Amino acid sequence: MKIFGVCLFLLFMSFSCKKEEKESDCPEPSAPATNNSISYPDSIYYGRNVLALADSSVLDTTKTYSFGGVLGNDATLKVKITRLSPRIQGEIPPIWFYVESPSVWFVQSDPSGGGDSIQTFTALLKGKIDLEMYFSRYGQIGKARFDFYENSGSITRTKYLTW
Repeated sequence: MKIFGVCLFLLFMSFSCKKEEKESDCPEPSAPATNNSISYPDSIYYGRNVLALADSSVLDTTKTYSFGGVLGNDATLKVKITRLSPRIQGEIPPIWFYVESPSVWFVQSDPSGGGDSIQTFTALLKGKIDLEMYFSRYGQIGKARFDFYENSGSITRTKYLTW
């Protein structure tokens, strides 16, 4: 009788616990999640963010600007600034300059344009990064091209700013 009860119990459990599996019940394996997002807030710590401004925006030389973004853990960002204003012999050209503390960008100057015509900013950290940036005209109109390299070794977008 004891054996009959155990067999009956096992038989009952095998039918009652069996679940019909449908293909939709089995989730597909997902690819490992990456966070290579990059966003450009309108302003960060120092003022309006030049990286968030619309193409062809005109900058005010009396104001301080932010130069930064918010990078995901897997994101890479490089921004190359090229001055398009001509260099006039004997005059100081329109320039941009920055104050950075702590260091969140690696900045390289290209000596081919005199050392101050082309600079490449490469993000060193993830999360919110920013530096304080200024633009000065010295009596001339300043114009620069900003080439963005977002998670890529190639230009992903370009914008032009004047001051």
